[in-house]
Amino acid sequence: MKIRKQTRKELNLTQQEMSVLLNVSRSQLAMYELGLRELSTIGLHRDSQAGRFLTALEMETGEPKKFRKLKDLN
Repeated sequence: MKIRKQTRKELNLTQQEMSVLLNVSRSQLAMYELGLRELSTIGLHRDSQAGRFLTALEMETGEPKKFRKLKDLN
């Protein structure tokens, strides 16, 4: 679903990178984003933390934060 994928997109993460962050498999994350499955309690908690982090940044700066891709940091 669009809202479920939004946090990952705003953090500029791939499904694989976000799945590592949430401690779930990439296929579990894909099914979650499609609305076909729920994440584990820990995964949902970490996802909500990421969302709160982005909301706090946006409230502080007044605009969405742009993050570079992890592969570009090397």
